[in-house]
Amino acid sequence: MTGYSASDLRRALIWIVVFLSVLFKLATPAAGAQDKSSIEIKSTSPLHSASMQPAVNRPPPDRSWAVEQYVYKGMPAPNRTWTIKDYDQALAFFQQLATTDPTTLPRFRSPRSGELFARLTSSQNISDLRNEVLPLNYRLSAEAEMARRSVTLFMVYLRASKPGAVFDSEIIEGMRFQLELTSIICRDADRFAATLNKLDLSYPKRMEGLAQVKQGAAKSVDGLLRSLEERSAFRPQTVVTLAQYLNENLPPILAHLPKASIQDVPGRVRVLRNSEEDPVARATLSELLSKLDPEDRTASIGSGND
Repeated sequence: MTGYSASDLRRALIWIVVFLSVLFKLATPAAGAQDKSSIEIKSTSPLHSASMQPAVNRPPPDRSWAVEQYVYKGMPAPNRTWTIKDYDQALAFFQQLATTDPTTLPRFRSPRSGELFARLTSSQNISDLRNEVLPLNYRLSAEAEMARRSVTLFMVYLRASKPGAVFDSEIIEGMRFQLELTSIICRDADRFAATLNKLDLSYPKRMEGLAQVKQGAAKSVDGLLRSLEERSAFRPQTVVTLAQYLNENLPPILAHLPKASIQDVPGRVRVLRNSEEDPVARATLSELLSKLDPEDRTASIGSGND
């Protein structure tokens, strides 16, 4: 494993921002076509056409195969933790499936391929990155490598989607995986910063790089919230799931980000909660709001007003 550099993590988080930017364009193609994001998304996908309007989502049909067939054709086996090499192997195979027939991609909770998809998004694949016995430099480098590969894999599902036929369950699970990984990245970036010698000539440059890592994480948070605000790509049940994943994973990420970059987050969550019609999603967003702003009196589940 190569040594860590701030640019590695910065590039990894840029990939996460790209993932979320494409998702936003998927949810609101017309608005997304006019978005002046600092990251340019180049794609021939119809998702980026300004002429297309959001449609009610009906996920593509599940024509996935049995797990054994994927493994026979070259996919890593799902009965063990995946490594970076396994993700590389899976990515090549996924890209081939997306080109020939995207409906044969492994699917979330599919009776045929659900086991394989579960391995793709398993928290066990990043459990070593939580192991503080391992050297910090090793973990940071591995985090950057994992972020790039996992985001690229889920971009396959995004680009295989089209308005009205979105792999929304698979995309939401990919977002959960990215949330978990981003939380680890932010934690270890802060720990790395604490080890730096302020008298070292490279200190300002390294801190600048780490600041850009935090900026990328803040943009990822913005993209996740926009996914809830512009939700036409998602079915109601997947909106509930995304709210639950944000409740579980967003507070640990925000704890590592500059307050100035996330100061609008509680207000945005409050607006989302107040406009939410699903009782489970509403309760979940209320719980999240209570974590983000414990003094907010509207954070109780029964409240519907500012």
